[in-house]
Amino acid sequence: LNHGVYIDRIQVNHSQGQLYPTENNLDMAIEGRGFFIIQLQGQQQADDPGIRYTRDGSFKLNPNNQLVTSDGNLVLGTNQQPIVINGVDISISDTGEIRADGQVVGNIGIANITNLHDLRKDGHNLYRIEENMQPQNQEFTGRILQGFLERSNAEPIKEMVEMIQVFRNYEANQRVVRA
Repeated sequence: LNHGVYIDRIQVNHSQGQLYPTENNLDMAIEGRGFFIIQLQGQQQADDPGIRYTRDGSFKLNPNNQLVTSDGNLVLGTNQQPIVINGVDISISDTGEIRADGQVVGNIGIANITNLHDLRKDGHNLYRIEENMQPQNQEFTGRILQGFLERSNAEPIKEMVEMIQVFRNYEANQRVVRA
């Protein structure tokens, strides 16, 4: 007799999704492992400095010419400071070096976190490290692609098949209980 259907655990799949080109030269995708480092707006407290991580590279400039997410959170550079871009001709190398009008203005901060099991979802496309834990970082060995974004890594057909299997198991258990 089957013991029923239950949730064993919820696990986030951090594998890379498909990359696609955009027309925005501030859009960035990470090819390989890693996360952009984000500073939440208005959240710099001792117990929560507001550092978050994302793979969503849909960026823009705010009125202060700071690189921000679509939600207005600051994108941090390798120096853990907001990236300010004053210029028109913006280019980003595959290592994350940002140039504006030919001048280097900063480097995109990438966290290649190895303790992914300590990441917790926190809002729209954001992750945070669990309380009392520190991110364990490796050197970033991937590439930054300017003018690209990453699609979801979910496989809808696979997920649908698994959902149907769970539903059939549930129905079978229901029939056994009735008998």
